[in-house]
Amino acid sequence: DELIVTPDLRTRKAAMEERADAFIALPGGFGTLEEILEVLTLKQLRYHQKPLVFLNVDGIYNGLLAFFEDLIAQNFINDTHRMLYRVSPTPEAALDFLETSF
Repeated sequence: DELIVTPDLRTRKAAMEERADAFIALPGGFGTLEEILEVLTLKQLRYHQKPLVFLNVDGIYNGLLAFFEDLIAQNFINDTHRMLYRVSPTPEAALDFLETSF
């Protein structure tokens, strides 16, 4: 219920990242992917420890998650980094996870 006007996209994303307690990636396009991967990278670099959930409705993120597994298999990503995010098939499962994360 609050309108926050920012001068550019980077400032908007910084404001969202700062104000958020957690992140849920809903099914979306390039912008959604860019935002959630940035938040995931920041968590990997330990800029924050906020929960991050991919809401995998109807398997929408299966391809991306398989790509993550390929990157792990090829040693581009450490396998412990799977712990940086959670995958939930339903909004209820995502919210249940977040309720136990705080």
